[in-house]
Amino acid sequence: MMLGISINRVQGHSMSPALPDNSYAIFHRFFRVQNLKVKDVVKVEHPKFGLLVKRIKFIDRNGFIWLEGLDPHSISSMEMGPIKSQHILAKLAKVFAPVIQIKTQLQ
Repeated sequence: MMLGISINRVQGHSMSPALPDNSYAIFHRFFRVQNLKVKDVVKVEHPKFGLLVKRIKFIDRNGFIWLEGLDPHSISSMEMGPIKSQHILAKLAKVFAPVIQIKTQLQ
């Protein structure tokens, strides 16, 4: 992560339509944990599932963060379970749609 910014290619449909398969996402580390809120999209190092991009669904009173995918076939919040804020690596800054999708929209 150079200068606190990373560019990642999104693989899979768990965050569609907000982050389509093969889109590129720019993430930044410049966030405060206490400023994270529901619906923020974050990059997470999940203890069980590894590197994930998910949306914050809920922050419980103990400060644990519950995540969700947008696609109905994504890993469920219950299956992922709560995570500690230290597992959040970065917050989404910008998404670039895949080139194929852009071409289709222009036609």
